[in-house]
Amino acid sequence: MNMGPKIRIRFSQNSSEEFQRHHPGSLVAMESRHRAEVQRETGRAQNATGSVGRPDINLGATNDVIGSGLKQAKVLILAYYRSGSTLTGSFFNSLPGVFYTFEPLHAVFKNADRQRSLKYFSGKVRTAPKWEEISNLSLEILQAFYSCDLEALDWHTITSGFGAKSTAYAEYIGCLRSTPLNSNNRENVRRNCLPGLIQRCKSSKTIVVKTIRVHMTLAEELLKVIPDLKIVHLMRDPRGMACSLQRKQCRGSLANVNDMCARLTTDVLRRRALAHVHPESVCSVKYEDIIQTPLRTVMNMFKFLGLVFHSDVAKWIFYTLFSGHQSNGPLSITKSNSIATAYNWTRRIHWDVVDRYQQTCADFLREEHYPVFYDIVDVRKFRVTERNLTEQVLELQQFWSQKDGGDLAV
Repeated sequence: MNMGPKIRIRFSQNSSEEFQRHHPGSLVAMESRHRAEVQRETGRAQNATGSVGRPDINLGATNDVIGSGLKQAKVLILAYYRSGSTLTGSFFNSLPGVFYTFEPLHAVFKNADRQRSLKYFSGKVRTAPKWEEISNLSLEILQAFYSCDLEALDWHTITSGFGAKSTAYAEYIGCLRSTPLNSNNRENVRRNCLPGLIQRCKSSKTIVVKTIRVHMTLAEELLKVIPDLKIVHLMRDPRGMACSLQRKQCRGSLANVNDMCARLTTDVLRRRALAHVHPESVCSVKYEDIIQTPLRTVMNMFKFLGLVFHSDVAKWIFYTLFSGHQSNGPLSITKSNSIATAYNWTRRIHWDVVDRYQQTCADFLREEHYPVFYDIVDVRKFRVTERNLTEQVLELQQFWSQKDGGDLAV
């Protein structure tokens, strides 16, 4: 079965040791230092595998208890803006028994930006968070979601409209909409709306949080306090993300390219160091793989997480990627041609954007095996191997019919 395009790598294929000798400041050199640091911190150093490439999704044995109702699984989707995180999160949201939370840190980041104080159900008021306090505050919020201690959250976080993007929040959002959201009604929300949401969280088989506001270093800290946490590192070609951000002309400001590339590179080396110590806790998934081979990629991701791949997920994959429904806009997850949409940036992007990202994100592009282009003609000629649409639909049909006897309407 075709797993996607064979990409031409235009960097030399030196061994990691040789590359490190000649490029001491490279990602490979930094990775070895960070790996040693993680091993010292945990005290659980393991032998290196001898390869430097990204850890593939582990298809080995999984914990059958997770996701089966005997133990609550906890998953963190660590992603980036315009990286396909909403689509990826929707696969979990379609899985029965999942308590899915969409961007729980949005409100606290907004409060920090606007310098608004944080108010709690207990009556406590915390002064407007400073940016240097955001990491610790984010850790507190995530712990509250994973422990279902939702009453401990600040008012803006627990009443964020982003809850409407999760089926688990449906009744709670309905309750909020029938209750004016002001300080006089906080007790009504706590008494009438919140208990049902907390019970839904506690009774769920799996708790999933999707966020673009967490760096891998913070995920490491979260893993220390939640040892059974599973981390999915979702990535996309940064040139595609940049083009998606600049939707009209795929050009514009390059002011954030240094920050984006630095975060991508740092997250990769931290993930690899973490995976050498806790291989069962972290995996990497590419948006491009989800688009090109969705059934296989999502099933493998679920297998790593120990989750049962339900027929509802197959139906959702079909609806969002293959049903032919038109997109409802640039932020919609439903695409009439998902592969064309994912690689549309190669038709629209300007060379100055490509060139800047290839220089600044060189380490990330090389280590994650993304193609590097010589000029704009090279970019325009880029093609991915599209699997036949009928073949993919039949694959989904086969899985669906085996599970519940239904057929996909093509």
